[in-house]
Amino acid sequence: MSELIVLSFDSEDGASKVRDKLAELRKEELITLADACVVSRNKKGKLKFKQARNLVGEGAFGGMFWGALVGL
Repeated sequence: MSELIVLSFDSEDGASKVRDKLAELRKEELITLADACVVSRNKKGKLKFKQARNLVGEGAFGGMFWGALVGL
């Protein structure tokens, strides 16, 4: 069963520190973490996302695999 947990911080720095600590706990196999993301909003209101996982690389690999499989 997956769970989504959202935490709010007063600063981007605080959120980044917690994300880094969660990554450490994951490496020590104390928690299971599918992904973590720090979302911040600039003065113009535009959102900025910093994800722990590189979804672009994973998507490119998956596309390459299925393209090769279908091509064969």
